[in-house]
Amino acid sequence: MSNASNASNMSKKPANSRGIIFTKLAVEASLGIHPHEKQHPQRVLIDLVLALDPKTEPTSDTITATLDYDVVRQGILAVTRHQHYDLQETLARRILDYVLPLSHVVGAKVMICKPDAYGDCEAVAYYLTAGKIE
Repeated sequence: MSNASNASNMSKKPANSRGIIFTKLAVEASLGIHPHEKQHPQRVLIDLVLALDPKTEPTSDTITATLDYDVVRQGILAVTRHQHYDLQETLARRILDYVLPLSHVVGAKVMICKPDAYGDCEAVAYYLTAGKIE
């Protein structure tokens, strides 16, 4: 018997939580208040945690049964590239507003990280959460 068959025949305990995590999604963004930041895009790293409704855990092995990662990623890229943002706080809010209405999402945490902001620290970051997030 194959592993897939074994997995489908196992009784499942209900999940307590489930989610999708994007770690250090690298984008070039027009972000910042300083003149040089407004003239040239800079490297920004985005972390995103999406809490998904455990009651909607997929029961079939098809992409239509869950939230498509491509939809999430493409949406983040579109929001990031849409305009200049003076503040990390504003960009984080726009991303949060994009992901919260997505199918199965019950909460989210987004963190915007500017790794090249200062030479004497690894990064400057801002995060924002909403909904049910662990």
